Amino acid sequence: MNDLSNELIDILEKKKQNLINILDYTKLQTIVIDAQDEQKLIEYLENKQKHIDNINLLDDSFVVKFNQLKKILGINSLDELSSTRVDEFKKLKLELNSIYHLIEQIFEIEKENSVKIKKEYADIKSKLKEINGEKKLNSAYIVKTTDLSGGAFFDKKK
Repeated sequence: MNDLSNELIDILEKKKQNLINILDYTKLQTIVIDAQDEQKLIEYLENKQKHIDNINLLDDSFVVKFNQLKKILGINSLDELSSTRVDEFKKLKLELNSIYHLIEQIFEIEKENSVKIKKEYADIKSKLKEINGEKKLNSAYIVKTTDLSGGAFFDKKK
């Protein structure tokens, strides 16, 4: 059982490191959003996606091992552990709490970044509407003429 617990802790530590990397990239995204550097933003998003993919693999492995542990202990969640066994799984709970805290931090920054991007999108959309309005206005004042430099023929047949 200790081996299983240690494997779970190892998985959580790897997940935590991936989340720390995601947090770092999310903070960098804030900077490049403010600087309007689309290339860097795309680069950071791609790097974040790699870490998210890693986390998905780790989560799949964690669920399998955690279900094994719950079956061995005859519980449905870590909260059901008796007080005598809590110490054995204290590190596991601490790692889970640490991960939840990181996810909350990432979520808050992502919300702020989302607001900034939506504002930027609205500004661009407004500018495009303005440009299109100016085009329509200009086209109303520009008279289109046909090219008559080659001559004109009039049919005088009655």
